[in-house]
Amino acid sequence: MEMLLARHGGIPKIIELFGNITSTNDFFASFRQVYGFSVAAFEKRADIYAQHIRAVTLLGP
Repeated sequence: MEMLLARHGGIPKIIELFGNITSTNDFFASFRQVYGFSVAAFEKRADIYAQHIRAVTLLGP
């Protein structure tokens, strides 16, 4: 969720996603329509993002 908020349109896009779901009744189709990529593609990006965050926290101050 953090990545969607920070890098992919913030709260307005989340609101758009949930509004779209009420029309399609299909989370995956709505996600693709609103964000322009699949949930699977997002998960791959999010995994890389999380790995970078972990690496930074392991380095410490």
